[in-house]
Amino acid sequence: YTPKQYATTASVLISTGDKKNNSISMEDFTNLSLGGGIGSSNLQDEIAIMKSKPILYDLVKKLNLDVQVVGEGRVLTTSLYDEVPIFGNLEISNLKKFRSQSYAFIPVNANEFKLQQEGSAAQTYQYGKKNVIKDAPFTIYRQPLVAFKSPLTLKLNHPDAIVNSLENGINATQDIKNKSSIIALILVGTIPEKNENILNELIKEYNKDAINKKNLESQNTAAFIDSRLDLITKELGNIEDQKATFKRNNQITDL
Repeated sequence: YTPKQYATTASVLISTGDKKNNSISMEDFTNLSLGGGIGSSNLQDEIAIMKSKPILYDLVKKLNLDVQVVGEGRVLTTSLYDEVPIFGNLEISNLKKFRSQSYAFIPVNANEFKLQQEGSAAQTYQYGKKNVIKDAPFTIYRQPLVAFKSPLTLKLNHPDAIVNSLENGINATQDIKNKSSIIALILVGTIPEKNENILNELIKEYNKDAINKKNLESQNTAAFIDSRLDLITKELGNIEDQKATFKRNNQITDL
């Protein structure tokens, strides 16, 4: 039995950097600086930024995609997402040492659960409390309104593995034929709600990154202008000093 695949789409309008506005950026001062100019990025550059590992990593951590709950059915093992009896977050103390881990999840009562790896004894943990397993602090929460219907497997995945999967799975294209400034995003998966949340969060993280870059550019622009004004002020001061010295040496008096 093959689970159904659903394609979720989203669109992003990329600013073309219209120069009709009155805002000032570093690009307007390149003729005053010693370095090269700051060129505008094309849509392919924006696609590369959107699918960059730092943005995807922030997405994975924001949606807790590195904590996966899997239901064991009679016919099919499926990844659960929305209607799940438990959910959690993972904090990895050492990304280099951490390896993805899988545990059989055994509910005990309203406050406790057990995790067991094959060949090892089950260990008891508490809901809502930070626990540590092999360099991986994690917290599991219980959704009391959702019942346990089947045996569950809890997977603590390395974020890089999820990032690589998203990087390969998200298809981002531009309408080159019509010279459109719109990037179309497509993600195929078995859970439409999860796909939708991923694409929405991707757009949020991309916009946040763009805003941070704009703010940094504004700060750099302000710092550059201040430094130029300081330099000009010092140069004018030196000229006045030289003028006064010349008059004094040549006994010139202002009329």
